[in-house]
Amino acid sequence: GSEARYSCNGVISLSETPKTILEALLTAMAVSCIWQAGQWRIRAGAYRLPLSALGSDDLREGGLVLPTRQRRASNFNAVRGQFVSPFKGGKGVATFLGTLLALAWPVGLACCAVWAVTAAISRISSLSALVSAASAVIWLVVFGQGRMLALVFVLTLLVYLRHWANLQRLQAGTEPKIGAKKP
Repeated sequence: GSEARYSCNGVISLSETPKTILEALLTAMAVSCIWQAGQWRIRAGAYRLPLSALGSDDLREGGLVLPTRQRRASNFNAVRGQFVSPFKGGKGVATFLGTLLALAWPVGLACCAVWAVTAAISRISSLSALVSAASAVIWLVVFGQGRMLALVFVLTLLVYLRHWANLQRLQAGTEPKIGAKKP
């Protein structure tokens, strides 16, 4: 409906830069500001109800269990959200690598290094992304993170599906190189 849901109250000092003022407003609202479909959009933070209620039984010794980390499914959803983004280029792979860095940082660093080395040698970003994604499964085994194999396999499959046109251009030898001017 038309009910006002958010307000941002405070004092703005004109002695500050516009960027500083906007950052303070966005921080106060727990907001992200993104460029989408040719315009700026503000995604305001929202209060979420607790997932469970505490009772007297929970407060007894050994009765209370609190999750300290985000569920893996939430990380998958973050990647999925990037794959349906109207933006072009790189955000899905960046989110994939960021997820690896968050869940198993040695694996994430190794995949970033694979991307960088492949990019330095081939000068083709999509090839670097594909090689890096494929290497993730190997790095999981090397670093003893086998518990994440299924998740990383699915995410790697998504990377390859989203790069299908790039694979075809790679095979035809027409995939553009990093820094090359567009025709």
